[in-house]
Amino acid sequence: MINVRKEIRIRLVLLCLVMSVCIPLFCYFKYQLDYDRFHTKSHRIYKLMTDWSTPGEQTTSSISSFNAATRIGSGLNLIEKSARIIHSSFQLKSSHSHSITVDGVFADASVFEIFDFPMVSGNAQTALQHPFTAVLTGQTATALFGEQDPVGKMFYSGDLNQPVTVTGLVKELPGNSQIQAGLFVSMPTLVQLHDQKISGKMEEIGVVTYLLFKKNTSRQTASETVSKLFSGQGAFKNLLTNKAIRIEPLRNGFFNPLLGRFQVFALCAAVVIMLLVLLESLNSLVKMVLLQISLGDDYQTITNKERNSKLIRRVFVLVLASGAIASVVSAILVAAAALFLEIPFTQHIPAFTAIATGTVILSVVSSVLIGYWIVLRVPSEPMRTYLIHKKS
Repeated sequence: MINVRKEIRIRLVLLCLVMSVCIPLFCYFKYQLDYDRFHTKSHRIYKLMTDWSTPGEQTTSSISSFNAATRIGSGLNLIEKSARIIHSSFQLKSSHSHSITVDGVFADASVFEIFDFPMVSGNAQTALQHPFTAVLTGQTATALFGEQDPVGKMFYSGDLNQPVTVTGLVKELPGNSQIQAGLFVSMPTLVQLHDQKISGKMEEIGVVTYLLFKKNTSRQTASETVSKLFSGQGAFKNLLTNKAIRIEPLRNGFFNPLLGRFQVFALCAAVVIMLLVLLESLNSLVKMVLLQISLGDDYQTITNKERNSKLIRRVFVLVLASGAIASVVSAILVAAAALFLEIPFTQHIPAFTAIATGTVILSVVSSVLIGYWIVLRVPSEPMRTYLIHKKS
């Protein structure tokens, strides 16, 4: 006869392993699903896109001309706000730090009104209005000024010709955001630099332009009005190249727009497969617990109702204990992955807690339902139960 207790322990270990893999996978799935979803106005934010077509090639770019946002703002009454950003790398140094390299952006002041990047200190509406001002993220501020409040302090950059004043401090940007930056330098800074060098050629500067449309503006209306505004303009066409301007929603789909179709399919398939493996692990555990009860010395003296209650109680306790252990193990795995991928884990603690709790609840409820389903199908005789288990 098989050692039932040993078999139960083996199935509990397997269940813990399955749940320890499921929870991080579900966290990653939600992480990709929430890409830019944390912006409260994400459904109204669009990005200006440029389609280039030649007789032999077609390309799409998120880069638009510097003056396109101004033109749209003056030509359309559907726009509430617009913001331009230019990604760049900066060499920064303060009087109290060594030189550091930070990936940042030149940005319009309205970027903090369109996107939800919480400001820790400073005024979000005015922080980037003047030349040679900047807003730092917490990590960059700590690297430059330590634990001191950076607002009002100055730093130096080899790319700029004069000191830059810190006018704001924002929290670390979430990793599942299209905008990634360690600092925001005001767009007037770039304008002033280029006015000194190539005055009158701002149209040649390529930027990423984000548009916040007014409430109740449909996607079709927004797309048609923007396309109409730029259609038929000689500046955008020539005999060999056609340049078309259109808009694309910030959230163009449910997942991270940087993921390919195969990656999305693989992620969804992995989630479905792990759910099925989890259910099968629960099913195997419930069967083994029922076998243990059926082979017990008191089995002949208890009623079916008592047997079922005993089964449900035991399964409930075992699955709950397994879920608690799996949550701790998966938390370690997620923290290690976040550290390896340089994602601030503290930003995702609430989401992880919710997903871990939901996974445990799902497992407990599923195991109880499976238990009720099995007791209706498995004969009451211990030997029959044993043979059915061995056959399966």
